[in-house]
Amino acid sequence: MDSPKWQKNQPKVVSRSTVRWVVFGIVLLLGASFIFDFPEVYNKGVTQIEERYGFSFPKVEKESPYVLGLDLRGGAHLVYEADVTGIAEIEQRSAVDGVRDVIERRVNSLGVAEPVLQTNKSGERWRVIVELAGVKDVREAIDAIGETPVLEFKELSDEPPRELTQEELDKLAEVNTQELERAQDLLKKITIDGEDFGNIANANSQDIRSRDNGGLVGFVREEGIYAPLILATKNHPVNTVYPKLVENEEGHNIVRINSVDREGEEYGVGHILICHEKSPQGCPEARGQLDARAKADGIYATILDRNLRMNQEQINKLASEFSEEPGVEEREGDFGFVSVGQLPKVLEDYIIEAPINELSAPIETEFGFHMAVKYDQRQLELYNLSRILISKTSETDILPQNDRWASTGLSGKQLERANLQFEQSGAPIVGIQFNDEGRELFADLTTKHVGSLIAIFLDGQSISTPVVNQPILGGSAVIQGNFTIESAKTLAQRLNAGALPVPIELVSQSTVGASLGADTLQKSVQAGLIGLALVIIFMIAYYRLPGLISSISLILYLLLVLAVFKIVPVTLTAASIAGLVLSLGMAIDANILIFERMKEELRSGKSLSQSLEIGFTRAWFAIRASNMSSAITAVILIYLSTSIVKGFAVTLLIGIAMSVFTAVTITRYLMRFVIGFTKARPIWYLGASEVVKRNE
Repeated sequence: MDSPKWQKNQPKVVSRSTVRWVVFGIVLLLGASFIFDFPEVYNKGVTQIEERYGFSFPKVEKESPYVLGLDLRGGAHLVYEADVTGIAEIEQRSAVDGVRDVIERRVNSLGVAEPVLQTNKSGERWRVIVELAGVKDVREAIDAIGETPVLEFKELSDEPPRELTQEELDKLAEVNTQELERAQDLLKKITIDGEDFGNIANANSQDIRSRDNGGLVGFVREEGIYAPLILATKNHPVNTVYPKLVENEEGHNIVRINSVDREGEEYGVGHILICHEKSPQGCPEARGQLDARAKADGIYATILDRNLRMNQEQINKLASEFSEEPGVEEREGDFGFVSVGQLPKVLEDYIIEAPINELSAPIETEFGFHMAVKYDQRQLELYNLSRILISKTSETDILPQNDRWASTGLSGKQLERANLQFEQSGAPIVGIQFNDEGRELFADLTTKHVGSLIAIFLDGQSISTPVVNQPILGGSAVIQGNFTIESAKTLAQRLNAGALPVPIELVSQSTVGASLGADTLQKSVQAGLIGLALVIIFMIAYYRLPGLISSISLILYLLLVLAVFKIVPVTLTAASIAGLVLSLGMAIDANILIFERMKEELRSGKSLSQSLEIGFTRAWFAIRASNMSSAITAVILIYLSTSIVKGFAVTLLIGIAMSVFTAVTITRYLMRFVIGFTKARPIWYLGASEVVKRNE
């Protein structure tokens, strides 16, 4: 008699030893996935075990977070329209792609994690869509994207500036008289009428730095534009408004010294700097931070072996020998005298406490590794100054200073790179290097103007007018100005980002607050967990033991998907979480198909092991077909849709792949493992209603 068809094609029986090893691997995979997905929970549990029982377990050192999208993390959604008029249609896409690349470089300088940039065309209009998750200062982001610093080098014009006309001179005198009277009137209101200094300052001062702070400038030294103010008022009682107007180059000042700090210190500092590839000022060698640390340690040991007596002269010589700081040839690593706030914080903390003339071990800052010496320390008087400034109109306000200068053709277009540097006083500056064309122009310019002035203009304003002492042939220069470290770094970054290929205009702006994003994330996770719990309850109630096993498989599926999200990484949005929740249902669909086929075989009288293998084999074709059609849909959505739908499609595609793996492999081996212990059991536990015996 012929055997039934199902017996001829029954699947190959897997040995119990193989099943046990696979189940052991599943348990390990479950634990490893949980630790990878939730390292902070694992580390917390390990810590509690160590504290309570004394057992020690390894901890996860680096906890990599999930990448959250705009709607979950908060941030900005900006839409720019590119002006491609005048550009051939065939070249428009290339120009807009160039805009996207420049914008990407600019937003990367803000430290934005995973910015999303897309270009699209609607009719004849080209747009660039920018999504910046986690951005707190949207205005800063808009400024960084839309602004390109205009750098120009100019020479003195051969044409002398014209003289003011008599009408202009009369107008200037009239305006200055009005400004003086206004300043005197404000002084009277404060000193005689008793009105509040801060309120007057907020309403009238023209000092941008202090007018919104009640006129408070803060602690300053007796130098620069504040020198005349302090010289005139420092012997006047503190916290009392000086009864006369004080003049300086800016205009008329109403001055109050709030306090004098005579305990301040300034420090003479020299250093040796070893850089690395992440140093913002650049590095002559491509090396990582570990290699830079090793090199710095080696130099430090070499210097100690020389048994040198350290002082200002000695640290300058060593800096010339070892330091990799830009400009070290000119200033030999000497910061000069610096005060609090002029050095990176960790270096400043060391200098304040360090003994005189002692070389430090390498100290790490964002610029690299410093070996520093405090060669001098002296008392510093700082004046806590408040002022109200009423500006004076000058001749250059009527006849702009720019008229004195003529363009040379040398500008930021010839710039090769820019980086943050420090001058001898410790003040931050921006070093620039020209390309071949710029190098030639700069050499001609400095050769032509030895002994005379050239001017550096930034965004139409003269920020520096150095005297050319000798021709500069190497194509490098520095931009000096009243920079902070942060503003100098920002200028260098924007100069390096380059100009936009075509003009852009911000046409749409929307923001998602961090609190709203956190609320959305919390609700999305809650929805996912509730959905998972309901699916598990249904599966256990309806399918009993197979339902319990499929629930374990479903949990492993979720852990594996979350691990893939970290590894890729996938940017999680509300839409992508929706895709994940949908894929949970699809993952359980495969198990339902398998279990229903298995129940049919059980009811026909087959053994548990036969029913299991045949059920999986016959269900596989339906599982494969349904998941392939879903995967094709997801791929189409990825290539043809917007970023929101794309996030949904990506998570759905990952979920489909993982659901097939967990249903066909994980659930199958767990079921094989469990039925191996069944001799004669009510198959009520399997969702059927009869009793069968397992065929060995």
